[in-house]
Amino acid sequence: MEVCPVCGSAYRQLGNRQKTCHHVLPKRHFGETGERFYLCRTCHNELERQIPFGRLPEKHYYDILRSFLRE
Repeated sequence: MEVCPVCGSAYRQLGNRQKTCHHVLPKRHFGETGERFYLCRTCHNELERQIPFGRLPEKHYYDILRSFLRE
């Protein structure tokens, strides 16, 4: 059974625990390139809230991700 690496919940077909793909370098700035990994919808939404809308240097996106994964 696959689980979200942040909250440990099993992925579901529907609802807040659906498996979603997170692009480390936001698609809105970098397109479909770069590293990605999977989270449940709830954790993905929370991570996205922590990413500023304006473009940052690449290093900052990795710092935000590292911080989020340690919470």
